[in-house]
Amino acid sequence: MKDRFDVSLADSQATPVKPLAADRFDFGKYSEYEAFLRERCENFWKADQEVLVYRRMRVREVFAADAADRQKSLEWQL
Repeated sequence: MKDRFDVSLADSQATPVKPLAADRFDFGKYSEYEAFLRERCENFWKADQEVLVYRRMRVREVFAADAADRQKSLEWQL
C-alpha cells in the first residue's frame, strides 16, 4: 500500500468541464440558483422525512497543475 497520493493518476471522480472566463459568467443567474438551493436545503433540514442527495462536482485541474494559477483556477471553478 502506498503512503503517498499519486498525482499522476487521473481523478476518477472529476467532472470534465470547459473553463469559463469570469467576464462571461452569469453571476445573476448563479445567485438565483444559489438562493434556490439554500431554500431547498433549509426545507430539507426542517422536514421530518426526506432523502438527501449529495451533489458533488469536482474539476481535476483545480486540484492539479492549474491550482497554482489563480486566474486558471477561477476559470475552472466557474
